[in-house]
Amino acid sequence: MDGMKNPIGLLGGEVQPERVQWLGLIFCIGLIALILHLMVRRKIRESYSLIFLAGCLFFGTLSLKRSLLDLLGRLVGIYYPPAALFLLISVVFFAFFLHISMVITRLSDERKVLIQEIALLRNDIEILRKAISERSSIK
Repeated sequence: MDGMKNPIGLLGGEVQPERVQWLGLIFCIGLIALILHLMVRRKIRESYSLIFLAGCLFFGTLSLKRSLLDLLGRLVGIYYPPAALFLLISVVFFAFFLHISMVITRLSDERKVLIQEIALLRNDIEILRKAISERSSIK
């Protein structure tokens, strides 16, 4: 396929959609390799890695099949298909950040409860130590 003429004229060349598609696919494959590497080294949980792997496969598929992106744009009512992709990525990131915020809140609450339980246990230990030392000093 011949490249399209650059409408802006800033690059002084032709836009090559095939190159962009292949770069997108290579980027997705690189991300999949990175995610698998982090998963093997136990730097990321499997549940999160599955979300990222699914996202990479989805965006890799969109990179190969430009017609799917055009269809997605038409379904949403967006004239410029890359804008639909940007919207989709924004929604995915928002949902993921919301989920991470919920996890962080839950972990903070659990941490607070654990700190309180440790304080109570330390208090009980101190009371037991005093009782033992009083009992041993009486004899």
